[in-house]
Amino acid sequence: MRRLIYPFMLVLTAWIAGFLLLVLAYLIPQSRMMSSVEQSLITLEKYGGGDELLPDIPQTTMETFTDVTMVSTSFAERGSLLEKVLLAQMCGEIGDAGSIRKYVYSDQRDNLQLDTYARYWHGYQIFLRPLLTVINVNQIRMIGMMCMCAMVMLIIVRLVQQQRTELLIPQFVLFVLPAPFVLMINMQCYSVTFITLFMLLLLLSGRFSRSQVILLFELSGILTSYFDLLSVPGITLGVPLVFYFAVKRNEGHSLRNACMEMMHIMIAWVFGYGGMWSGKWILATSLTGENVIEDALQTVKLRGGNTMGERRLDYFETLQRNWACYNTVVYKLLFIGLGVILCIFLIRGWRFRMRKEMLFGTIIASLIPFVWYRMLVNHSYIHYYFTCKELIIFLYGIVTAAFASLSEGAISKKS
Repeated sequence: MRRLIYPFMLVLTAWIAGFLLLVLAYLIPQSRMMSSVEQSLITLEKYGGGDELLPDIPQTTMETFTDVTMVSTSFAERGSLLEKVLLAQMCGEIGDAGSIRKYVYSDQRDNLQLDTYARYWHGYQIFLRPLLTVINVNQIRMIGMMCMCAMVMLIIVRLVQQQRTELLIPQFVLFVLPAPFVLMINMQCYSVTFITLFMLLLLLSGRFSRSQVILLFELSGILTSYFDLLSVPGITLGVPLVFYFAVKRNEGHSLRNACMEMMHIMIAWVFGYGGMWSGKWILATSLTGENVIEDALQTVKLRGGNTMGERRLDYFETLQRNWACYNTVVYKLLFIGLGVILCIFLIRGWRFRMRKEMLFGTIIASLIPFVWYRMLVNHSYIHYYFTCKELIIFLYGIVTAAFASLSEGAISKKS
């Protein structure tokens, strides 16, 4: 019974904590952010159209469209404190940098139209609003780059210290697949990226029991729902799950136990993600009088449907559209290079030692993006240029399964 109480208590606690943190963030006066937002306008307007930094490589799309929305919902405010916190007001339409400029320089700001974006928590505001009081968007991105690099380096150091050098190449693949320089610049990517890296560090610590690991994945789902704007949330489940089964491959559990553990982890993440998200709908509807639940359910129905206007979308068409982002010379060369490296290891005496439970875990986790595309055909088809990053789970899983299966004895001798 206690095992059932903990997951529910964790979600309810997250509702309260998430709401109170947003209240604290909105106690910051709007005037304190004015100068930083004004300085950020040039950047937001220049890259607001979703252009590809490197043409013909969708992964390099400058998704500043969403960054504009993040700044807009952090800066625009009107009405009571509850309305500011729970309705997520923004200047004009989603991603419209021109509306922010008009709002900043208007002397009749109270008469300008503000739209709402209430179906998300917008938890990033607990960081973005305080930061905007002292620095602009470009400086925030620089800090994001530094923190991201520091976490990646820390993961590498911990792997070397624990003599898990066979997992270094999969981590390299994980970092380069989404085009790291764009990953560091687009604030939209920060939520999923930092949650994933933080999960890898926690799993590397080895301080958690099985039951605690399940709660840890539930917390990952909660944080993803709280901070993310439906970019590529599956990564915070799939990548740590692949990593977890690779790290624990020597425990020798049965395949049946591996199946049960996999199922419990997935259910916990989904429960945390869905439970936290529904909390925003319930709180916003009950405390503001706006029917956010109806708006959210209609959006879920739209994004989960297989139509776009009058056109009917096919699942395989959506899958192909996302997969095509990796069907380029750059990524083909990357995987050919990985194949050559693996062959060199084998020639030099490295051997495979297959663990069926580890292979099962990594393979099943690798299928998560295909399930995600099936559930959100509409969303994955329209926003393919960033939903294609969900396939990182699949590609990372393949590479991890290959290199984590190398004989431990050979690795220790060669390293």
